[in-house]
Amino acid sequence: MKLLDAVMSRFGGHPEEHTPTVGARLPLTKNITNGVRQHMSELTNTDLSHYTFERRHTTYPGARFDLIIYDDMGDRVLTGRETDDGRVIVWR
Repeated sequence: MKLLDAVMSRFGGHPEEHTPTVGARLPLTKNITNGVRQHMSELTNTDLSHYTFERRHTTYPGARFDLIIYDDMGDRVLTGRETDDGRVIVWR
């Protein structure tokens, strides 16, 4: 299935469960929440239920999308990347 996901991603398609909405602010997915908690230890015990994210197109090799993560006040707090294999990497 990962091979199919990678092929679909390369040609602009995505499996149904990963159908992205580019440019729309959405609640954090479980995968993105886990990525934030793994990379930002200061947010481990923070309630992220009101945080949102936005996907943006990327040309970075091996990446599916760039991510912008907003806090509960709507301020941009993190930037990240969703890789072709589904991992999420974030930074300030």
